[in-house]
Amino acid sequence: MRTRTLNGWKSDGTFGGMLRQLRKRANLTQGEFGKQVGYSISQIARIEANKRRPKLCDITNRYIYVLGVANEPQTCEQLIMLAIGQGAKKE
Repeated sequence: MRTRTLNGWKSDGTFGGMLRQLRKRANLTQGEFGKQVGYSISQIARIEANKRRPKLCDITNRYIYVLGVANEPQTCEQLIMLAIGQGAKKE
């Protein structure tokens, strides 16, 4: 899979890849991030592996704030578009 650069971080162009890189940039473990967004470590691992679809409302209401990207509109848009492209739940 092609690698893209996100503010100096490498991403595989998937929602899970971007989430992983943003989580690492925020210096959060899967456990720390999961606790703050209300997901288990295994749920976060499956989302990062693109084996589980996130809820769009969780991305917009929780993820972007915990990841510290709320003031980065392009990053937020890219994260949301990747999620929608991969079938994010619109619940």
